[in-house]
Amino acid sequence: MLKLLGAMLIIAACTALGIKSVTKNRKTLKAITTLSDTLSEIARSINFQLDPLPDVIHRLGREQFVDEDSFINLLSSQIYTAPEKPLSELWHNALQTFSQTHHLPQKAFSIMTDIGESIGKMDYETEIHRLTAGQKALDELHTKMNHETAKTEKMTKSLGLILGVFIVILLL
Repeated sequence: MLKLLGAMLIIAACTALGIKSVTKNRKTLKAITTLSDTLSEIARSINFQLDPLPDVIHRLGREQFVDEDSFINLLSSQIYTAPEKPLSELWHNALQTFSQTHHLPQKAFSIMTDIGESIGKMDYETEIHRLTAGQKALDELHTKMNHETAKTEKMTKSLGLILGVFIVILLL
């Protein structure tokens, strides 16, 4: 009876590892979607309201992206705490924090970094164009990662189960 319980625990633990990997990928996909939506909303707000960029970021953080650890809220809080720093530096700091908590892939990080280097330094039409191009690049990355995740998700779960069974066979 004790061997059977141990075997079931090993199989459950290995399967849980597979599920944890899938959950991490889903969290990353959600973060990329949020970043894409953020860039789209910033571009839309700049285009229709012609407000200064810090005001747009604060408003979006309060009204649309209410999640405390969203990128826009991290950026907004950095603008409030250090208004004398350049926006590009604050963007990079907020992106670092967001990237660490949401496990952003290097490609998404580099897209956002490229946008952040010139944010607030160009005329509004160029700014809108860069934000829209970044949003499209993030959407393409999301589509590619979603396709890859769908392919590997079932395999990862099954591999965890098979690994658990294999370990049980070795121990018996």
